[in-house]
Amino acid sequence: MERLPDQGRSAQVVRSLDNMTDYDLYDILAELGYGLAPKTRIHRADAFFYKHDQWLNTLPTPTADTLKALTMQFARTGTDGLENPRVFTTPEVT
Repeated sequence: MERLPDQGRSAQVVRSLDNMTDYDLYDILAELGYGLAPKTRIHRADAFFYKHDQWLNTLPTPTADTLKALTMQFARTGTDGLENPRVFTTPEVT
């Protein structure tokens, strides 16, 4: 992100101008750079739950619940929220 024009703020401007607030910066950059169809953060979280449902069910309940909480945190705030060390102190995750 630091190597992008204006240290990545340009991608955030594109997100605002294109009314893509429900999309992670990854999807905005993938669309701009590679023409990939963007997916909302909620769509990505739902896809994770769908694809990994069996795996999640094999995990101990506290572990699965933590992964589900982290996935929902991504759905709300994207990778920015996951990169924040305070994510591990949110009630859902703890």
